[in-house]
Amino acid sequence: MGLAVARTETEGLFETLAEKSPVGVYIVQDGKFCYANPAFQSCVGYPENELAGMDSLEFVFPEDREVVRQNAMQMLKGELTSAYQFRVIQKTGCVRWVMESVSSIQYRGRRATLGNYMDITERKEAEEAIKQVAQEWRQTFDAIGDAISIHGKDYRIQRANKAFADMFHIEPHQVVGKHCYELHRGKKPIAGCPHQQTLATKEPAVTEFYESHMGKHLLESTSPILDKQGEVVGTVHVTRDVTRQKQQNEQLMVADRLASIGELAAGAAHELNNPLTSVLGFARLLIEKDVPDDIHEDLEIICSEAQRATEVIRQLLEVAREHQPVKEPNQINRIVEDVLKLRAHEQRVHNIDVRRRLDSSLPEIMVDCFQMRQVLLNIIVNAEQSMREAKNWGTLTIATRRRNSSVVISVADDGPGIPQEHLSKIFNPFFTTKKPGKGTGLGLSICHRIVTEHGGHVYAKSRPGQGATLLVELPINGV
Repeated sequence: MGLAVARTETEGLFETLAEKSPVGVYIVQDGKFCYANPAFQSCVGYPENELAGMDSLEFVFPEDREVVRQNAMQMLKGELTSAYQFRVIQKTGCVRWVMESVSSIQYRGRRATLGNYMDITERKEAEEAIKQVAQEWRQTFDAIGDAISIHGKDYRIQRANKAFADMFHIEPHQVVGKHCYELHRGKKPIAGCPHQQTLATKEPAVTEFYESHMGKHLLESTSPILDKQGEVVGTVHVTRDVTRQKQQNEQLMVADRLASIGELAAGAAHELNNPLTSVLGFARLLIEKDVPDDIHEDLEIICSEAQRATEVIRQLLEVAREHQPVKEPNQINRIVEDVLKLRAHEQRVHNIDVRRRLDSSLPEIMVDCFQMRQVLLNIIVNAEQSMREAKNWGTLTIATRRRNSSVVISVADDGPGIPQEHLSKIFNPFFTTKKPGKGTGLGLSICHRIVTEHGGHVYAKSRPGQGATLLVELPINGV
């Protein structure tokens, strides 16, 4: 009799506490609800009289019922200790997220299941909102064309967008954790490292440098990330590939210099041409007379040098000449073959192996055939001389291909290459690295003028010791 009274009092105390609890509490016996506190009723949307005798899984979201059944069984066996989450359908049809934990108890003399319910819908919605924001931020981060990365004080990359990873031909997750200078194949920060400057000054920094392994000019800017105390804890990096921009700027500078030099060259050439003609004429007259052998030899030198000076003047006038090329439909591969025929003997004599990679499907383009031959001849002769001077033999690779709305001609040699500091100067008039008497430095400047008049671009790529490649891009539709 005493135990029965005690049990009744315990149950009464439990129900009193449960009634005031903000957490949903229920008891299920034989698969049916036999008790549900107000918080539980509010959570599922059913009053106590409707819950009585209702199956415990009836208002669980259909797709979640099997998972709930398995989780409850594992928790009752002690195999699961963490509360599990699922969806319920309220009487009104509204779907809510809840978190539940269950335990086995004795209720009114028989085994029953005690459950604790908590409505976590707002929390789930907040989590989903955070996930959505994070996803949108990631998508925005990856959509930015500039390479962006976040670096810690230890120079390790904490986050990087797709453009940054693409620059180094790896996936974004492979970048995280690496020291930034490792990506540039270095063992320490580069000279003038903007990250280093920002860490020291707490101010933004900008550095432009040439990445030799990538063959690119990069512009890198950093901005500080500050903690609550105003200390720098990292930096945001924005890295831009400015290679194309530098090439275009250099071409514009070359074009501007050519325009100025052209005016000067035209005047100087005309002024020099007349006296040189006289020198050459009188020297030839003297050669025809009966003069001592040593004087005859000197006169031959005078003639030779005067002729060389005349050729330089002719080239100067070619640089300064202002006229539109006569353009007609031409197949660029045919022009390449014509030039190679002209050089075949020289190439054979000097052990130059020529490899052709010509795209047979190229369309005809509007060019001045004779001027294009001059462009290719100048470029090919330069390549041959570079290889001959370095090793007396070499391989010349000539390729043509279509790229978007342009035809690209590339002439590559395996000579010593062009030093980086000379790349921006090779199209300047009179710039040459050849020995005196071996070249005037006008050939490539003439090439630049001709290609520009055709609406195209000419530029060079090179790495010291790995040869050089000259590329000519010509528009398919002409200008």
